[in-house]
Amino acid sequence: MGPKVEAACRFVEATGRPAMIGRLGDAAALLAGTTGPSWSRNPSPTRTDEPAGRRRRPPRSGQRPGRPEDASLAEVEARLQSSEDGLTQAEAEQRLARYGPNEIDEKTTNPLLKFLTYFWGPIPWMIEVAVVLSGVLKHWPDFFIILVLLLANAGIGFWEERQAAGPSPP
Repeated sequence: MGPKVEAACRFVEATGRPAMIGRLGDAAALLAGTTGPSWSRNPSPTRTDEPAGRRRRPPRSGQRPGRPEDASLAEVEARLQSSEDGLTQAEAEQRLARYGPNEIDEKTTNPLLKFLTYFWGPIPWMIEVAVVLSGVLKHWPDFFIILVLLLANAGIGFWEERQAAGPSPP
């Protein structure tokens, strides 16, 4: 047994907690006399809405053991520095100045660049190579048919995506 596994075994035996997560931790737990995954020696309390036999891992060191949805209203209000009545106007202005407005900047893209993305990818590249080869070999009917299909595919895809995105911002 290597020194890391021996150290992990001593840690598991002394504390009853997992030495580490992963195969080495599982091996150390098995060698120390526990069975199953290294985190199952001291499992978290089982929630009633979880399937039987499925348990959550204990928190890592430095992590808070409580989950936000398990906190009481008073704990949440204390953590958010708020109250049941909400924020005062002065507190709201102070937070607005400190954190900024609660909004997401809308990204705008150039429609021409968006249209050109329909010509970028493995399948469009194959079709573009076919267009170039048809032009080099002077098979003009094939050249124009393939080119029209490539442009139609890009145009329809661009139009459908634009319609699905809804009205464009002013």
